[in-house]
Amino acid sequence: MRIDVPGPDAWGQLSEIYRASLVSQAPQLSEPALNIQIYAGVGHAVNEITRALSKLYTHKKTIAIVSGVDPTFGSVAVAFSQEGYVVKNISVRDAAQASTWAPMMDELLFVLTCDDDPITGRLYAFDSSVFAGKRVIRIHVSHEAYKWTPLKRPDPFTINILSLKSDRALMVAGERCKIEPSLAPSLAWDVPTAKASALLPTLSADDRASAAAEKSVKVFESNLPSGFQAYFAKDAARVFDRAVIYHSDFDGSTIIDELSLTMQVPVQAPGADGKFESTSACRWESPRFQDWLIQRGENESTTRGLVIISVELIDQGLRTHLETAAAKVARLQNG
Repeated sequence: MRIDVPGPDAWGQLSEIYRASLVSQAPQLSEPALNIQIYAGVGHAVNEITRALSKLYTHKKTIAIVSGVDPTFGSVAVAFSQEGYVVKNISVRDAAQASTWAPMMDELLFVLTCDDDPITGRLYAFDSSVFAGKRVIRIHVSHEAYKWTPLKRPDPFTINILSLKSDRALMVAGERCKIEPSLAPSLAWDVPTAKASALLPTLSADDRASAAAEKSVKVFESNLPSGFQAYFAKDAARVFDRAVIYHSDFDGSTIIDELSLTMQVPVQAPGADGKFESTSACRWESPRFQDWLIQRGENESTTRGLVIISVELIDQGLRTHLETAAAKVARLQNG
């Protein structure tokens, strides 16, 4: 027998469980005044949070979105445009300049940006000091960066969205960001019977682990098999939980399929927490998947051949397996 109504405040209970789990790893976030809420993924979080802000600060009708950093931001831009807001699309380069923000400071409701790229792990520069003393909400989405950089207590007008997995994102916001989402409380949340510290990944890898991962990735990317190239320059700011490479002549999805066979590591569904990924349109079964990457200036052949591999696999003979995979794909292409 099923009683088909949601449980009493399941969302609130689950948010408090996540709060306890977060504070157990990051005691600096223990202040009760901080607002901590759980959402069903980044897309859900950014849409719910921005809509709630529009109701909280009805007199501000301009928003700014840093473009090309996350495909989920597009729906926010469309929704606010339809309601008559002025939507400022700011490039990554301009977002890092204090002079960009001065002309719109007094009318700006919020800025939506990413701390890191959801695919490559590139770190983005965004200096919030220009907003000091201003009542402008800064919304930062962190895909993996929060696992490598110690979390700081958000200031009163900062909202951090931590992407935990595809269907979970945690909001950690300052005391002036009292978000009242319209949809989240009514969703069917599964509340654990016991407080689960394992709800969150390990935050802030220790210095030795970070240094080892960085060395492993850099050594691998500097000695790639013939035809493969490193996506990043040597001095690029990035997280080092992944190697990012490409081959202009091969489709990335075929490479990861062959690596999966030879290394006996399964390829997960696109976007899942796996060991291999590619931005190939064939991989995502969508000819439009790459559009946001091309629009931000990525080369089409690079995105087609891009391969992302977990740092955990590098020491398992990855270079040799990559050579074998490339040789097989070349034979298949040449008939």
